[in-house]
This record gives sequence, structure tokens and C-alpha cells, in this order.
Amino acid sequence: MTKQHVPIFVGSTFEDLQEYRRKVRDTLGRLETYVVGMEQFGATSGMPLDKCLAEVEKCKIYVGIFAMRYGSVPQGYDKSFTHLEYERAQELKLPSLIFIISEDASIPNKYVDKDEDAIKLKALKAELQKKHNYDSFTTPEDLASRVATAVANELTKMKTSEAIEIEDGFEEAIRQESQLSAAKILKRAQVLPRRWNGIEFIAEFCNSSKDMRCIYLPEELSYGFCTALGLPSGHSIYICLEFYTNPGVKLDIYAANELADQIIDIDRVSIIKAKVLESTEFLAFKNRSHYLLI
Repeated sequence: MTKQHVPIFVGSTFEDLQEYRRKVRDTLGRLETYVVGMEQFGATSGMPLDKCLAEVEKCKIYVGIFAMRYGSVPQGYDKSFTHLEYERAQELKLPSLIFIISEDASIPNKYVDKDEDAIKLKALKAELQKKHNYDSFTTPEDLASRVATAVANELTKMKTSEAIEIEDGFEEAIRQESQLSAAKILKRAQVLPRRWNGIEFIAEFCNSSKDMRCIYLPEELSYGFCTALGLPSGHSIYICLEFYTNPGVKLDIYAANELADQIIDIDRVSIIKAKVLESTEFLAFKNRSHYLLI
């Protein structure tokens, strides 16, 4: 399956949100997007505005993160870089995912605007809340999870909205069906795992039941399982995770190396790109699909 590398512009103030942006960038990297933002071109008061806006124009999705600072204002303008980037995204009609920090979040006083900038920020937030179905966030981890969920949903919309030419042949039919939602892919793979072998999907998983009393612990994958699944022995894990639906569906998940480390750290919810792996020829479990993290 061809990997997607969708450019996403992440707009925000910088100094106060560095950790938030890092978490978002790392999480979106697992969705095979690439993030465009001030990390690449250093948006400062001395940065040409046209350069910033040109970067927005290269992207397919706009993510706007708004905290307690209005941001630097370029010379000759009365709006900040962040504000103008948002407006350019609207002019381009980019899908816009808006995140506004919660009033309950803990923000150092030095990163809270006062006076004129505070007035401008309040007006901007009011506009955002009126025009968009925005989401609120508290911590960097909370923001990253919410952004990843919203972006994954947007990527799914982008895929399903594309016209797919019907061609003869079983492989092409499967390629088309792989554009289905994760829930539909998993439902069908449970019944016909061999038919769906190798299909990739993006889904939201959690490592607990809803009441948080049941935490699944990862286990090192045995040599025999690693051999059967083509994973490196001594570097791979197995864990049962719950596909985040209502009701939830428990799935066998396998991961190796850095992905194994990420899965070990999951305690609540995470966006995961996985692949259906039909392995009944090798493993003792029958009538059961397995899911490989990629």
C-alpha cells in the first residue's frame, strides 16, 4: 500500500508551546504525515511574513493551537503571525482543526498576555469558537492525543472522498476496500483474516477497560512467535489492546524496537497505525487475526 505523507501546518505561538508542539509533532509522525511549522523556518518578528504564508499554502491540513499568548506581530501589520497564518488557511479553505487551551490548564504567568495583546487574543478566540468545532486541551500529552485523533479522522475523509477507478482483479478490490474506516476493516478481518492480510489502518487504541481497573501488561514475544511473524527476537512484544469503540474490541498487537517502547508506555489512549496479519498457519490460535504495529 502506498504510504501517505500529507503536509500539515501547525500554527501557534512558539516559546510558550515548545513542549506542546514537540508532542504533537512526534505523534503525527506515527501517522506518516509531516509537520510544517516554525521549527523548519523559525517564525520570529524578523521573519518575512510571505515565507510563513507560503508554507501554509503548501499544506493540506491546518492545525491551530491557541494558548494564552497572541504572538509576535510582523512589521507593518496589526495582527500576529499566528493570526495571519490562520486567516490564510481559511482563504485557502484548508480543513482546519482548532485547539484552544482550557482555562484549567497550568500556564506560567510569563506566558499569559496582558493589556492590548490579551484583548486581541480574546477576540481571536471568540472568532475561532464561533466558526469552528474546536477542542480544548490541558497538557502536552492531552493535546497530542486530541490532535492525532482529529488528524486521523481528517485523513480518512480525504481518502474516502477521492474517486477510485474500478479495475478488474482481486488485489485492486482489496486496495479499494482498504479505504474503509478502521472499525469496518477490523470487523471484516475478524471474519476473513486471510482475505484482509496486509491491509493497513489507523485506529485509536486504549490500554484499559472504561473503568480503568484492567491494565494489560506487555510480554516479550517468544522466539517461535518472532520467527512466525518476521519480527526480531529479543526486541519484540505482545500485548492485548482494546480498539477504542463502544463496545471496545480486544485485539492482539505485536510491535518491535522503538514501536515496542511506545506501546509499553501506553496507559490510556493512543493513535496507532497497524496492519492486519493473518497468521493461523503458524500460530496455535485459530479463527483469530493478529495486528502488527508499523
